[in-house]
Amino acid sequence: MAARREPIRRRSWTGPAAAAGLALALSGGCTTERSSVAVPPKGHEAPLPTVHYSFGTQPPPWTKPLNVLGGADAAGLASGPVEGTARHFYGHLDVFANGRPIKVATGLGVDGKFASEVRTRGKGVLVVASSDAGKRFTLGQLFLEWGVRLDPAHLGGFTADTSHPLTTYVGGVERTGDPAMVELLPHIEIALVYGAPPPKIPASYAFPRGE
Repeated sequence: MAARREPIRRRSWTGPAAAAGLALALSGGCTTERSSVAVPPKGHEAPLPTVHYSFGTQPPPWTKPLNVLGGADAAGLASGPVEGTARHFYGHLDVFANGRPIKVATGLGVDGKFASEVRTRGKGVLVVASSDAGKRFTLGQLFLEWGVRLDPAHLGGFTADTSHPLTTYVGGVERTGDPAMVELLPHIEIALVYGAPPPKIPASYAFPRGE
């Protein structure tokens, strides 16, 4: 996509009505669960957006949802036919369950000619492209786009317990706290591990030259 200015397609989903609309769009039916998006106040540095998705409790494989841009809107991500260039970088996500890799869906945040500020391409590569140089993004926003539940105790249909913990690694180092609050940064390598870990926790990703 060519680099141009501010995307022209921008919608804001807030409040219970928005959560209900997202539920209908992604699940095709009614539900009492909600997603939440905290809108940060203005300041010298924007606080991280707090996004938790309480739907998406199915087991893997986790495919791209039909209404992926509805999830982007609910996560506070702008989308449009042009790519933002004020902040543009790449990251990488690995997901493991009981020692086995789970595929990260390709094309999250992309619907035809429209794309959101956070999206995926093949092999778990994350793309962040925003027209707002000061905007910050989290893993929780990506998982809302994906339609997969992510919080300290849940990864999709998996529930963490003492024998099957949910562990977050950033750059190969264990990160405590809420995995949904991991900030997306240039060349970050994130690994979500449920249950038994894989033989090796990835510490980095070999991005193509120029990324």
